[in-house]
Amino acid sequence: MSVDAIAKCLYALECSCHPMFTPLQGNWQLKLRHDTNKPLFKALLAHMKNMDRWGCHRSAIEVCKLLLALDSDGPMGAMLCLDYCSLKAGEYAWLERFSEKYRSDSSLWLFPKFSYSLVVCRFYLEEEESSHNTCLDTTKACSADLMNQALVLHPSVLMKLVAKVPLKDQAWTNILKSSFFHLDQIRIPSLEHLINIYVERNYPIWRLPDLKKLLRNGALLVIETLEHNKSDAKDLACVRKEAFSSDKNEKLSGFNCFVALFVVTRFPSSLIFYCSIHVRYIFKP
Repeated sequence: MSVDAIAKCLYALECSCHPMFTPLQGNWQLKLRHDTNKPLFKALLAHMKNMDRWGCHRSAIEVCKLLLALDSDGPMGAMLCLDYCSLKAGEYAWLERFSEKYRSDSSLWLFPKFSYSLVVCRFYLEEEESSHNTCLDTTKACSADLMNQALVLHPSVLMKLVAKVPLKDQAWTNILKSSFFHLDQIRIPSLEHLINIYVERNYPIWRLPDLKKLLRNGALLVIETLEHNKSDAKDLACVRKEAFSSDKNEKLSGFNCFVALFVVTRFPSSLIFYCSIHVRYIFKP
């Protein structure tokens, strides 16, 4: 019944639109801060959740794109599920292009969701290029390099993935003995929440054998590299500290998306959190 209600709601909202309103062209903006626009955003968000539940990931990502087209600030947590929907839909090349061109900078790679998701994108794009016997794009970093960069920038993600996937091989026991993955890092609330969202939502992706191997090899290489040169880890730690403010009400650098403050006890794959710097949504199933 709820699905039918959402469909009727979207139909009513569509009928109320001006005939010159063409949101798919990306030249119209409906800001969420205006109360009159909120019903449309809420209905689209609910529709995107339904598409995700049904396994219609391509449809879900198109709705997510529409949310961003209507309000480029990333309303209703659209940016927090964009990478997941893109990976499930196999839109690897599109996600790469989006991360490079969003806001005319490349700051999205600083965020754990995009940092690790772009690794997966590059890995599968490399497989496609190899299977078609085409030349690899040498202008882009390879998946192994991106994996190392992600692990050094957000090492705590590895600990959470190992526990959540779970990864129980003896190799992981040895990897987690490394002091690098047990460093008492500065607790940045906004970053911690983003990491929790990523792990709880995307961990099934890392159950695939090829990606588990990529993650393991990357962790081993990071440990080996840091034994000889610890300056790289310190440099990226400074980047992380500067990019993510400890002030929960401060906008994240280069990413105009509001971070939800929530308590995660169980995160269904279809759930999308509402994000706001003013209101805290606490999820307790």
